[in-house]
Amino acid sequence: MLLLGVLFGLWATTAYAQQTDTLRIDLNTALDIALSENPNMKVADMEITKKQYAKKSAYGTLLPQIDLIGQYQRTLKRQTMYLDGDFNMLGNFDPSKFTPEELKILDVLGRAMAPAEGGSSNEGIQVGRKNSWTTGVNVSLPLVVPSLWKNIQISQVDIELAMEEARSSKINLRNQVKKAFFSLLLAKDSYEVFKETYRTDSINLDDIKNKFKQGIVPEYDVITADVRL
Repeated sequence: MLLLGVLFGLWATTAYAQQTDTLRIDLNTALDIALSENPNMKVADMEITKKQYAKKSAYGTLLPQIDLIGQYQRTLKRQTMYLDGDFNMLGNFDPSKFTPEELKILDVLGRAMAPAEGGSSNEGIQVGRKNSWTTGVNVSLPLVVPSLWKNIQISQVDIELAMEEARSSKINLRNQVKKAFFSLLLAKDSYEVFKETYRTDSINLDDIKNKFKQGIVPEYDVITADVRL
């Protein structure tokens, strides 16, 4: 009924504006306008797009996930270690028992752990680093996930269902437009028939009135023609 009212309104507007402009709509044009402007059709198309994105999202869970981890630490004050006794480590060992390479290592350790010039061992030794960085990469990939594959199959079924619903809505809309269009044509032709009938009855009434004035027909014929009009 709504489509019929719209089409009838368009026809009435066209008839009223014949002197300025004429809008002619055939069946194919009416179908194109209905399919492109109908809100239900737009919702159906958007529903199909929604299901397609849901399927892509399900496939996205099969892709590997890569996480990059980074950490930075800044030490305001390094840890201090205190050692008692002589820091000359070579003096406590017999050099003949070590290889030249081992003696070099002991010498470096002794100088590194010895107190600074003019200092004492009670001041301690600072150990550790002021800046430290930690980085890592975490890669995860689903191998066997039956529920995920089932979700992908369900998403494909949802897409097909949405497409069938859109096709069904399109068929129903086309049928409604055709019914409304042909109902409008029938109403227009009926209007022309009624208009012609009214004109004929008006002429017939005038003719009967003239005959009544001349005394050719009775008053009953005049009343009958007037009631018919």
